[in-house]
Amino acid sequence: MPSVTQIVLVSASLLFINTANAYNVLVDFEDSPVGVPGPAIIESRGFNFSGPAAKGVEEFFYGVSLDGNGLIWCPAGGACAEYDAPTSITMTQDGLALFDLISLDLMTSTQSSNFYLTGYLAGGGIISTTVFLTAGTKTTFTMGAGWADLESLLIEPGIPATWDFAVGVDNIAVITAVPIPTAFWLFGSGLGLLGWLRRRQS
Repeated sequence: MPSVTQIVLVSASLLFINTANAYNVLVDFEDSPVGVPGPAIIESRGFNFSGPAAKGVEEFFYGVSLDGNGLIWCPAGGACAEYDAPTSITMTQDGLALFDLISLDLMTSTQSSNFYLTGYLAGGGIISTTVFLTAGTKTTFTMGAGWADLESLLIEPGIPATWDFAVGVDNIAVITAVPIPTAFWLFGSGLGLLGWLRRRQS
């Protein structure tokens, strides 16, 4: 019969192995409802996208081809004000779990624009970069190794607020280490067996 110590060690090891696994996730908004305007918080693949106003998930983007849905917003309102969207979008994972940013697609409609990307690191500190998009294009940007262990990501276009244009984000590739629920079940089972052994020994 295994000892109490062995049971605890095995259970903890199972939990650690499962929580340490890295999972590749593509946040593509295909699981998000399409509509104008969107809710105040958009959810996709276990991630939340929030801002000071509503946004929209759409299947089209002002002449730019989308491979399905994309998250679209209009920082200045104007002709596309039906989206009533914020100047910036903040991305977090459910439960504020950490994630690594691998790549993402950015889009801009009638105006060329810089995009300012800021990652907020676990334990404090930030990492940031500026990328440029030509009007009417969709571009994939690959991030470096420093974009790891993020608590959140801020996506902010650089067009002046007086300009009328739309921007979007899609196909955000991340690595996350959210634990599998089975791992907690295994750990709980081990603790339950530990309690049973203690009662039997007393």
